[in-house]
Amino acid sequence: MFNGTASGQRASTFLGVLSAAGIAASTGCGSAVSESRVSSGAGAHNAGSGGTPGAGNASGGAVASGGAPVSGNGNSIGGAGGSTITQQGEGGISFGAGGVASTPAVGQCVGVLRLATHLDGSLGRATVIRLSDGFAALPSVQQPAPLVWHVGTESNAWQEVQAIEAVMGYLPPVSAGNATEPALIVFDRRGAVGLENSFAASVVHSDGSVAHSDPNISLLSIFDDGRSVFPTASSLDGKRVAVGTAHGSADDPHFALLDRDAKPVGSEIALFDSGNSPSFKAFALTGTAHGVLASAIDDKTGTLHLLELDSGGKPVSTLAWPVPAGTDLPRITVDPSGIYIGFRASQGTVNAGLTTTYRVQDGSLLAVGTVPVGQSWLVGGVEPLIATDPSGGEISFSRLRGQAIDQLAGKFEGSVVPSADGRIFLASQKSDDSTTPANTELTVVEVACGPTHE
Repeated sequence: MFNGTASGQRASTFLGVLSAAGIAASTGCGSAVSESRVSSGAGAHNAGSGGTPGAGNASGGAVASGGAPVSGNGNSIGGAGGSTITQQGEGGISFGAGGVASTPAVGQCVGVLRLATHLDGSLGRATVIRLSDGFAALPSVQQPAPLVWHVGTESNAWQEVQAIEAVMGYLPPVSAGNATEPALIVFDRRGAVGLENSFAASVVHSDGSVAHSDPNISLLSIFDDGRSVFPTASSLDGKRVAVGTAHGSADDPHFALLDRDAKPVGSEIALFDSGNSPSFKAFALTGTAHGVLASAIDDKTGTLHLLELDSGGKPVSTLAWPVPAGTDLPRITVDPSGIYIGFRASQGTVNAGLTTTYRVQDGSLLAVGTVPVGQSWLVGGVEPLIATDPSGGEISFSRLRGQAIDQLAGKFEGSVVPSADGRIFLASQKSDDSTTPANTELTVVEVACGPTHE
């Protein structure tokens, strides 16, 4: 359980003040991605959002000036004024103070923005979430007190927010709002007799004040004996939050869509009805630009069910499709060009490790590409973007052209932060042992990738 108590709001440490100026940051398929974390039918509580990072092809990026250096892989950020971002050696990049980044060259990925701050040590290794105008760093571990999170804008203005009263949570907190007006939603079981099998919520605002949902209204009916799953997700604009639950023998996958004040937007929705003995896999919620995408597999029938809702809770797209034989749990990504579902061939099969990716189209699945072993689908479009699975903290990008794979120059540090606005962001966290408890230096770098051909 999560809890917190404290007072007020205070500014966090700034590292390398950056300025941002709008530029055209890429050509080719200017798309974005938001990725889900899937949940199996048993196990401990699962927040279900964020998961393995996804990324998007950068478009409309920003320019960074100044900033402290990032070590490793030759990716240095900082330097004398007046220079532009350039490629140095194998993947090296440099951000010059006041420099303006040009459109990435053909066959290259370059850095175009750097943000950095120190995080409170109580957050542990923070969960970094993309907001429409910045980022939120949320606690990934139970905090003794207070409940604290960090929010930063793309101009590198960061603030640390603390709840001014105790906030008890049954799940990890969920981000809402944006970097200008952030909020944090904390779900908890209602305590009254007869109401304990449902969720209420507390909303922590940017000034630390806390508002509680109506205790007489159930936000989501739940059943939990320690084996239920609880996926969550937020829309990119921060105006919608979703929370779901399922239990392998007692509760079909169902979820609720809420506004940023934790008020219901419509009624609870079940993805499917399996009868008296539920059995499911891969229940996930994925944030879209303004709504949410819910997905789960009915284990009895081997059918993947998918439902996308808009901000008003109305269906945008639906799917019921048989899961290909001999594949692992699906990996689902969303970008402006569509919804993509990747099925990786299981070990022991002929194509073990290869991932066939499909796009949802008119209630069916259309195969659009095969991703090799050790790489992940990121975003669709004319030249879909894929990335190497991070090894030793290093990541690089490629584009698919039919059956060909074109490697793009540039190697970078960090994990990709899912984003639904057409941009690639990499976040890295390094412990600062000079403080007690040890603080964490968070760095977020935007990467823009060019096309493979003129």
